Amino acid sequence: MTSLSVTSTIKPPTASSPPPSLASTSTQTYALNSTTPAEHLQSLEVALGQARDDLNVHLTEWKVAVGQFEVVTKSKKGKNADDEDEDEDGEEDDEE
Repeated sequence: MTSLSVTSTIKPPTASSPPPSLASTSTQTYALNSTTPAEHLQSLEVALGQARDDLNVHLTEWKVAVGQFEVVTKSKKGKNADDEDEDEDGEEDDEE
């Protein structure tokens, strides 16, 4: 029997503490129908869609679990980026 297997491994930031219930490695297997080439392609299309949906669910679970860490990191980066933009704008005004 032919099948499609998709394995994903997530390595969260060291500062985050995801719940132990979340698996960092996930493997999903989807059966393919290889009776005819047309059925094989059709079942592959369905399996890829299911794999995409399952991976999105898995990634969303992780996003929710480490979301607080991302918010803190982005806000710190955002402030630095804004400060740099203001400096550049100020320099441009002085040159004109």
